[in-house]
Amino acid sequence: MTSGFFDLSKRAGCHNVIHLYGNIDRNFCPHCGRIYDADYILTHKPLPLCEKCGTLIHPGIALSGEMLDRRTMNRAIELISSADILLVVGTDLQSRLGSMAKYFTGDRICLINATDHYSDEAADCVCIGNIAKIMHEAYPVARSAG
Repeated sequence: MTSGFFDLSKRAGCHNVIHLYGNIDRNFCPHCGRIYDADYILTHKPLPLCEKCGTLIHPGIALSGEMLDRRTMNRAIELISSADILLVVGTDLQSRLGSMAKYFTGDRICLINATDHYSDEAADCVCIGNIAKIMHEAYPVARSAG
C-alpha cells in the first residue's frame, strides 16, 4: 500500500499534524463526494474516474489557485499562536506557508532551510544548508528511525 509513503510526518512520529494543502490519501469525486485513496489514483490510468458516477476524481490536495480549507487554516493558526517555539523547516518566512509565522506570539522562531532569504532576519535562529543533515544533527534520535 502506498498511502504510508505520502504521510511522512505521521511516519516520523509527529502528532497533531495539519495538512494545510490537503492529503493525497483523501481524493474525492466532486460530483458525488465518494472518497478514494492514493492506491486507487495510482492504479487507474490514464485518468482516475469515480466508480459510482464516472466523474474525474479531484486530488485531495489544493491545486494552484485553489483556496485552502478555512477550518484547517484556522486550526493551524490556533496552534501556531499558542506555541512557545516555532520551528519552520524547508521554507522561508515570506512564502505562503512561512508567512503564517505572523500569528506566532511565543518566544523563538527557528528556521531551517536549504537557501537563505531576506526574510530570515525575522527568525531568532537560522540554519541554512542540507535540511536532512541539519535535522539529523539537531535530533540525533531521528537517525535510528526507519
